[in-house]
Amino acid sequence: SNAEYMGIAAASLFLSLFPGLLLAALLCIIGGAGLAQSRLKPFYFPLYERLDAALTTALSVLLVCGVALFAGDASSAVATLVVVIVYVAIIALLCVSVAFVALDIREIKGARRLGDTAGFEAHAEATIRSLL
Repeated sequence: SNAEYMGIAAASLFLSLFPGLLLAALLCIIGGAGLAQSRLKPFYFPLYERLDAALTTALSVLLVCGVALFAGDASSAVATLVVVIVYVAIIALLCVSVAFVALDIREIKGARRLGDTAGFEAHAEATIRSLL
């Protein structure tokens, strides 16, 4: 959401001289946004809810690795392990993104082929009722 992006931008701008505080602020912002996302479920399609949860989890892993690298000794074996975990998390982010885009395209094509708009409309009505 825009509030999450603005929070990340503000934290990056104003806390860049304090890396520990910056990492803590980013963890709080992303964690809070992920919690709000899982509770409110603001997207129209459930696929987007799953995608956001997966990407937020991978981003949180990257941030935790950043905290571990900041707190640890850069020459130790633990730092090497953390760097490997960071690369795996980045690859996971890319794979999750590509997989969900492909799944979304497949669902849209399937819905167009079948002419099924009733399922989308029923989900929209249920979402609106849950918000009221």
